[in-house]
Amino acid sequence: MKAWSLTDIGLKRIENEDFYYCDAANGLFLIADGMGGHAGGEVASATAVKVFRDHFMGVTAENYQKEIA
Repeated sequence: MKAWSLTDIGLKRIENEDFYYCDAANGLFLIADGMGGHAGGEVASATAVKVFRDHFMGVTAENYQKEIA
């Protein structure tokens, strides 16, 4: 599978606060939209991606049911 990622700053913001993670080999794709200019918006979206990525990197088809229970 081939995959790519792209975010867009939009029309109103000076900085892009979106973060993403793309791991086609493991079928893990995440995107966290920034907080629309709120203080720490880029930290919130980066943290969300990191937490999900770190958690799901160890999930396999064999242990998936345990992870979601």
